Amino acid sequence: CWKAMLNIIPEIYWFLPFIVLLGAITSYQDIKEGKIKNKWIMIAITYSLFYYGMLLLFMFIGKITIKNPTYLIEFGVMALFSLIIGIIIWAVGLWTAGDAKLFFAYSLLIPLSMYKYGYIPYLSSTNLFINTFTPIFVVLTFILLFKTNLKQKIHYLKKAFEPKLILYLLVFLFAFMWIINLFFSLINFQPDYFVAIVLLFLVMVIIEKIIGVNWFVIVAIISVLRLIFDKTALSLPSLQFLFILWISFIILRFFVLYMGFDLLSKHVDIKLLKKGMIPAEKVYIEDGKYKKEGILHFSLISYMQEKTKKRDYLFDSTAEGLTEKDVEKLKKLEDKLGFEHLRVAQTMPFAPYLFIGTLLTLLFQGNLFIKIVSLLF
Repeated sequence: CWKAMLNIIPEIYWFLPFIVLLGAITSYQDIKEGKIKNKWIMIAITYSLFYYGMLLLFMFIGKITIKNPTYLIEFGVMALFSLIIGIIIWAVGLWTAGDAKLFFAYSLLIPLSMYKYGYIPYLSSTNLFINTFTPIFVVLTFILLFKTNLKQKIHYLKKAFEPKLILYLLVFLFAFMWIINLFFSLINFQPDYFVAIVLLFLVMVIIEKIIGVNWFVIVAIISVLRLIFDKTALSLPSLQFLFILWISFIILRFFVLYMGFDLLSKHVDIKLLKKGMIPAEKVYIEDGKYKKEGILHFSLISYMQEKTKKRDYLFDSTAEGLTEKDVEKLKKLEDKLGFEHLRVAQTMPFAPYLFIGTLLTLLFQGNLFIKIVSLLF
């Protein structure tokens, strides 16, 4: 019976009901309660592993064959990649642990056979990441642009085009685009702009937040090595690709980020702070005085923190927000802080966007932007 069903029923129909069920339940819970329950994620993951376990069993006993003999190996590598990406993004504070687990569950529920446009061998779930984040980012960018006047836009552009900043960024992109190209050459794949931006963004936050070293020294060394060993480093196609990435990062990583910090956060009185609120500022002690520094926000639902000096902070910045202990500490110190309020980020539930990103991935059979371009041209 299982053999017949696996041969007759298209692969997507084994997963679509669970995707819809998982999306509806987790989206409702995240909107209503602000959290995602583990049991629904575990059910989805268990079902996916059961399906692929049965597929492996019937392949092993010779009862079923598939066109791609490395299908299950690729699925395993993709699953590991999705898990690592989810953990990294959680570790740097861009989403909660629940969001990371939900991303992993969705990546297991999307059959590899559904990826056609923007398909990346072994890293196909990158398309899910792109389809989830990019539409949100585009919408939020338009909101920010409409909420700011010309004077504000010019102010944020000047901050984004700070000479030292854009020089560091250019060197970083030049260095790590080479590393990424070397990696993809192993699987005979040329990354497009969308994939390159996602991977370079992840590399940047890993270096800045997890490794915690002087990253400019690292990228300077890699850049010199590229100039020595990469004959195409200064070719016109490479420079064009680098320029587009550079401008994209300036706009996405800095210009919009600076606008988001001012416009997508609000001041909350210390006495009104609550558990789970995500601070847009950190508090530290310097020369016996309490001071604040901004945490630059990436969007309404997540944030990025620029590299700062080593300081002793009163609380950690995580996507889960302030803990009960953090709130109590700030309230006890209210009279000593020297300020009455703390800037707090405006947030929204992320589960619905992961659900939408999954549906877009299925609808467009991979990267929605590459699909749209293919239809237009």
